[in-house]
Amino acid sequence: MYIEDRGWTRHKVAIDMRRITGEYLKTHPKLKQHLKPVVESTLSRWRNDGHSKPVHRGKFDAIVLTVLWLEWEVAGHAGPPPDLQEVAKCWSKWQDNSQPENSAPVEAPVTPSAAPSDPVSDKPARISTDHEETRVTRAYGRTGALLLSAARDSETDAALDLGLLHLLDGRRAEGMHFLQDAHSGGSKEAAELIAAPAATAAATAARTAVARASRLGGAPSDTERKVVLLERAARSGSMEAAEVLARHFELLGEAGPAGRWRAVAGQDK
Repeated sequence: MYIEDRGWTRHKVAIDMRRITGEYLKTHPKLKQHLKPVVESTLSRWRNDGHSKPVHRGKFDAIVLTVLWLEWEVAGHAGPPPDLQEVAKCWSKWQDNSQPENSAPVEAPVTPSAAPSDPVSDKPARISTDHEETRVTRAYGRTGALLLSAARDSETDAALDLGLLHLLDGRRAEGMHFLQDAHSGGSKEAAELIAAPAATAAATAARTAVARASRLGGAPSDTERKVVLLERAARSGSMEAAEVLARHFELLGEAGPAGRWRAVAGQDK
């Protein structure tokens, strides 16, 4: 499962993994051998370098359970907590879609390919620094890397989406840099976001993110991009984004995430 494309960071998953697996084992003590928590450096190796050895099922289960449990907590503990039966469905999907050589449990099942290499850039140093690429990839995963690569090639929509994501994460100054790039490319949405008062910028960004997500196609990379935009918007308080996410996961047959996001959407009713 691609941690960042579910809206989390490897750091967050790593620091909460022992707590969450410990809570799960309090009510399922006989399943201890099925969960093998890992540290952040292990997640980084899986994400960046891949593993030649087969993925350890216990480590996979611990990672995925942590991600699902965090989603459950965000949803206000609506419904029963995630369990290993739900995790097993993710394992089956990942096995069906993964590639033996460079697959990793933190990769999305629909996109098991390795992260893209550094592209050649004619953009200013702000966009071409390794530090920025590392930071964006850590925050938004493969989707962030692809968006940054496209933004370096002056793709207006990619710059707009990166600006939106930064605004929704509370990084207004960085978001504005990308929005200025998008505005220079003729984006009216970027112009509206730049002109929006700081007090309403997050709400405006959330509405724009939902609208952007609705226009994305069905290709795997577009689906990942859609989920990242919607999850960031939902976490910033957009009930509309939470409702759209719930429908998205329902269509995929993922009852757990669907129920949790539906619970978030229902908090406004």
